[in-house]
Amino acid sequence: MKLSYHLLSIAACVHVVLANLVVPLEQPERPSLGTPARVVRTVAKYNPNMIVKADVKEMQDTGIVELHSNYLDIEYTGTIGVGTPPQQFQAVFDTGSSDIWLPSTSCSRCVGHHIFQEEKSSSFESIGKNWSLSYADGSYISGRTAKDSVTIGDIHYEGQMIGLANDESGQFAADKFLDGIFGLAFPSLSLTGAKQSPIEIMYDQGQLDEPVVGVWLGRSKEGGGGEMVFGGSNKEHYTGEFHYVKVNNEKYWQVPMNSVSSGSKKLPLSASAIIDTGTTLIVTPPTISKHLHASIEGAVFSSIYGWRLPCTASNSSETFEFELGGNQFAVPVADIVREASADAKLCFSGLVESSLPFTILGDVFLKSWYTVFDFGNASIGFAPSQR
Repeated sequence: MKLSYHLLSIAACVHVVLANLVVPLEQPERPSLGTPARVVRTVAKYNPNMIVKADVKEMQDTGIVELHSNYLDIEYTGTIGVGTPPQQFQAVFDTGSSDIWLPSTSCSRCVGHHIFQEEKSSSFESIGKNWSLSYADGSYISGRTAKDSVTIGDIHYEGQMIGLANDESGQFAADKFLDGIFGLAFPSLSLTGAKQSPIEIMYDQGQLDEPVVGVWLGRSKEGGGGEMVFGGSNKEHYTGEFHYVKVNNEKYWQVPMNSVSSGSKKLPLSASAIIDTGTTLIVTPPTISKHLHASIEGAVFSSIYGWRLPCTASNSSETFEFELGGNQFAVPVADIVREASADAKLCFSGLVESSLPFTILGDVFLKSWYTVFDFGNASIGFAPSQR
């Protein structure tokens, strides 16, 4: 079976396609983290032990933007069902984490979210072990583990380990349109004790033809939306052939990064990049961000705002090139231009720097490349994306 599953892009109206059933969905507009705050959240996700300095906290506080005022592709969510009968939740499909977690009836801060009610599921099995995750920006979730069935469209499978949140910080509780996370990284990253990824469980239970998931992310300015295909890919949303890159660390979807280029200026590297659908931005070490931004006239950096560039760069025809496993992948400079800063002529850059020793290629990169995450061969396939 191959399931084509359309995702919701913030500030966009899309459809969910389940076999031959078309269900129209409307994504509500809402305030969300702006670029500076997302830098802090992303770095905190990958380095929970970092110390968030005062100037970085100030940068985070500047980060609330009204989505109706811009065309940012903030995040992509879809509906999952958990339990028997299925209880529905809005979740981010995140290749940068490995767990499924949802709010439980014990969570007093989770008011306003869809709450998982275990007593209403005939397939619920309590495991009862404590689990938690915490980020360096102070956000956290904690709770207990359980197992239950999961339904996504026409796919239904049993025995999925889930984390039930008994408590969550205000940062998570404030997002009323996002209930939880559906992790799609390798199980070695799991905090709940999951031994297999959801894709591997679906495949083992005969629900998928292949243990793969194909991802297409649309641009809001072109109508938004997105799509996940469990068990295959959708030829309508890519052109040409896939170029596959072998994963070099089966924890994250991490691949070798050999160089970055801007025009004729190439920076050779011996580094790694993580492909993460749950991260909005491209996050690089300072050496890489400085090299790439140097090609944009008027780009500036500050410790408060990070990288900013002229908003007119949204009309640029230039590209940045990322060499992964010997293959070149281009990202339009226009795609890294995000919301305006306090100086209306300068916009925040979607390519940001951090002290992390690797690069994170999030949605800013993935909008240009249809991506297949192949669990069976521990590799990632990329093909040029098309609407």
